Amino acid sequence: MDKVTVKNCVLIDCISFTTVMVILSCLSFDADLMTDFTNVFALEVFGCTTMISILIFFTSRIRFRSVLAIEFTKLLDVAVCVLGLGGGLFGWFPWEGKYILEVCLVFVAVFLVTSALLLWHTSSTANKINKKIKERENEAHH
Repeated sequence: MDKVTVKNCVLIDCISFTTVMVILSCLSFDADLMTDFTNVFALEVFGCTTMISILIFFTSRIRFRSVLAIEFTKLLDVAVCVLGLGGGLFGWFPWEGKYILEVCLVFVAVFLVTSALLLWHTSSTANKINKKIKERENEAHH
């Protein structure tokens, strides 16, 4: 596994915060799904996404043999922060099966969107680098 850089931590934080806020904003149209959507709650969410990116930064230093283990560890990082900080410290939801399932569905969706956007960003960067290398090779042959 490549070690996550500080730049990628910032990207993880920004993408995941934006994604979760959009999802929660949509869910807040139904008062039964979301209550107490306040500025304090938004800051708590930001604190949680920041802790997730920091935890991923450190767990990315662990050597794994499979991509599946890497991704599972990242998802576990998310679960620990959301359930521990959000459910435990901030009291975002009651500890009942229905609510825990809803929270898990939201953080898995956010995890998938964040992973997909990071993959797209990495691929785009690699393509730009490869294009630049090819241009320099062509210039060298002329």
